[in-house]
Amino acid sequence: MISKTEVSASYRHISLKILEKFPKVLERVSFELGQQKSQFRISMQTPVENPLMTIESFNRQFQIGEQGRDAVEWGWNQEAGDTMFNEVNAYTRAVQIDALSAEASYRLQKVGGAILGMVK
Repeated sequence: MISKTEVSASYRHISLKILEKFPKVLERVSFELGQQKSQFRISMQTPVENPLMTIESFNRQFQIGEQGRDAVEWGWNQEAGDTMFNEVNAYTRAVQIDALSAEASYRLQKVGGAILGMVK
């Protein structure tokens, strides 16, 4: 799943600069992975009363087109359940449809990540 992170470091060559910053970068990555793990755990414990209605709402909120909606419906059929975890998985599973363009697949992955990010 694609999820936005705030960790970025780009260096053209190995230098003392990267060696100085590397521990901080690893610390930040570790922190963000811990947050995502926590969000997955919470999503598995967060019930959804009407999952299909919730997916329709997310589709409107994220302006998912017809092809994307069809893909998410297919993904939902693979990942059906009554938790936010299942909602997120419907979007990330949807990208496995071969007919989707790379851009559409990337967008659905980002939507899945954004939905996971909403879980508190």
